[in-house]
Amino acid sequence: MFERHRVVFTIGTSITSVATAWIGYSLRHFHDEKVEQRLESIKKVMKHKHNLEHSKIKDIVGPGGLSVPTCAATAATTLIIGIVPSF
Repeated sequence: MFERHRVVFTIGTSITSVATAWIGYSLRHFHDEKVEQRLESIKKVMKHKHNLEHSKIKDIVGPGGLSVPTCAATAATTLIIGIVPSF
């Protein structure tokens, strides 16, 4: 049967392959557009809320100076984490 209808089978599979590739490309393009729209909306929200949140972050962080105990604790923790695995 395949020998008698070889041309029809070849053309049919080629058309099916092209249609599948086109559908896949269309779906991927549609998905990319949705992702871009979502990223743009997130970017807009971040730009608008940045000024509002900046003052809240400053209140949490404090005046911005370095704390000697915090630096010492960070250095000690880093030293311990770096030395212990070598034993």
